[in-house]
Amino acid sequence: MAAIPHTFTERNTDVTNSTSTFAAVTSMAQASGNFTVGKQYLIVATAQVGQSTADVVEIQLLHGSTVFEGSLGNYVSVVAGNRVSWQYMTVWTAVSGEGLDMQFRRGTGAGGTASVNFASLLSIQLDDYLTQNTDWYFNESTADQALTTGSTWYDGGTITFTPGTASQDWLVIAQSAHTRTSTAAAQQSRLNLNAGSEVVPNMILAMSGSGSIDAEFLPHIYNLPASSTTIKQQSMCTSGAISTRTYSNIFAMNMSKFAAYMSAYTAADFTYTATAIATPDQLQTGNITPTVTGDVWILAFHGFDKAVATYTNQFRVQVDGSDQPAGQTTAAYVFNAGHITNSAGDEVVTALSTMTSLNTSSHTIDLDGAVSSTTSSPSAQQRTLVAVTMELAATGTITPTAGTSALTGQAGRMDYGLLPLTMVRLG
Repeated sequence: MAAIPHTFTERNTDVTNSTSTFAAVTSMAQASGNFTVGKQYLIVATAQVGQSTADVVEIQLLHGSTVFEGSLGNYVSVVAGNRVSWQYMTVWTAVSGEGLDMQFRRGTGAGGTASVNFASLLSIQLDDYLTQNTDWYFNESTADQALTTGSTWYDGGTITFTPGTASQDWLVIAQSAHTRTSTAAAQQSRLNLNAGSEVVPNMILAMSGSGSIDAEFLPHIYNLPASSTTIKQQSMCTSGAISTRTYSNIFAMNMSKFAAYMSAYTAADFTYTATAIATPDQLQTGNITPTVTGDVWILAFHGFDKAVATYTNQFRVQVDGSDQPAGQTTAAYVFNAGHITNSAGDEVVTALSTMTSLNTSSHTIDLDGAVSSTTSSPSAQQRTLVAVTMELAATGTITPTAGTSALTGQAGRMDYGLLPLTMVRLG
């Protein structure tokens, strides 16, 4: 066994920009030397963005000097100082001389100061280590799709495949970006498994006016049979004709290809009881025991079902009782929908991607949350927690129990040799 090549950068100190010119999120860049030209990489980025005034903040991801399509988020801070959870995922083919970078600014014509904290950027080389259209799948839709009716779900990125082995877990992430021209109705995004057999997770968001762009992803773990499976990203606008999906993609990866992982998912709503992140509700938890000491990627996600338009939420990720990344509890950021027309019907997605080195002991990973008020029963839904070692599995299959590590069923050995790794953490 050996680690799959990956590069991870993370920032857990606040960086600000008081201009309307895009500036790099300091020290988040991944240089071109980290990538092999022509190879394909899974790219996952998250950040917590804010504005010092009730105004616009923008964030995007670049390869070289080119903005990744679908990565630009344009958000309005409903209350000065509140944060928005931004997420982006794609598969990228490395180009000579190009690295990755994250940029942000206050919106054109906006006042105040934009800020970014708890930013992360992960790139995992897929080629040579995992087999495309066997171990992983990717599809994207780059054509604009007007959401012209109030009742039609429009297909975006779509994958159809037949897993080679039944009852294995697959991590699926769907990315979408939507723009708005009106505040009249909410836009929605969801994952659709096999023509409606499961249609979660989902996002519902009443955005602000012209120019607002929501970029977010929806992750899910599916335990799949060895039969034809179709999974789609789909979008809808409840009144139609006022929202356009400008980008959509979907990615699936067989988790059994890694030496150890855990996944925990609960679809049902959890009604908050906590009103402070320092004394939070536990939204999701799981344990992982790596086979060797090394890097573990953690992805946490949930939807905030607001119940009341003005309600906000908080969240954090911890490993063995300590913030990962450090400082989340102290920062105690308050999150809102990021748009002027917050609605009681909003189901706002929040996510955090992070990486830490863990030894071969059992480690507990938690997703915690709190809400501004518990009146009217605001809830957390589709609570997802994934942790996976970067150590690849030996030949053979791994069939874990949800929420535990996968350590058995390994037969034989595959020697990958020494592989490159770059990791940078700040703060």
